[in-house]
Amino acid sequence: MMRGVKAVIFDMDGVLIDSEPIHIGLERDLFVELGLEVSEEEHRGFLGLSSRDMFTRLARRHGLTTPIDAMVQDERRRYLAWLQDAPLPLVPGTDRLIRDLAAAGFVLAVASSAPREQIDLVLDRSGWSGHIAVRVSGDDVDRGKPHPEIFLEAARLLDRSPAECTVLEDSANGVAAARAAGMRCIAFVNPNSGFQDLGAADHRVSAMDEARALLLHED
Repeated sequence: MMRGVKAVIFDMDGVLIDSEPIHIGLERDLFVELGLEVSEEEHRGFLGLSSRDMFTRLARRHGLTTPIDAMVQDERRRYLAWLQDAPLPLVPGTDRLIRDLAAAGFVLAVASSAPREQIDLVLDRSGWSGHIAVRVSGDDVDRGKPHPEIFLEAARLLDRSPAECTVLEDSANGVAAARAAGMRCIAFVNPNSGFQDLGAADHRVSAMDEARALLLHED
């Protein structure tokens, strides 16, 4: 077991479910409807942010006059409808990882920029609800990733110190948040998340079996 690790905190999109292509497609549709020209590079920079933070940045950069709340609710409505209707694209190996960690005595959390109803739906549909002790959404904190607040709140609710937590993330913003929280970070290199600078993570893995080996065996 990785020394000192007692809790594992998962990001959701791009880590538990391979949903980033859906997010990107839905967001691109919204950008077109809003008359925005958003480059691929600019769009990649939003990965890991809450939809509110994304639209706030877009409004500042592009002079949007559409109310931010309206854009946020529109994006959430579209993505929730997809989550409810489509087969859930679980990241391969994640189901085994979660169940083996729970069996080994780890306490588990999800800390995602997504709203709570999306987190709840994913955990219910995947059958993981009984294994995840804590859920923290982007709506539960004042400052989203790359600020560490969401991971520190998860640690507080788990009753663990940051040093006892390892975060699994797939975005540069998420890795930065984990490191700022004083937590170990395993970066999952998900090709569907686009090019992300994950160099600040303690470990980079390309499959969940690699993360499982890191967490369940000594360094």
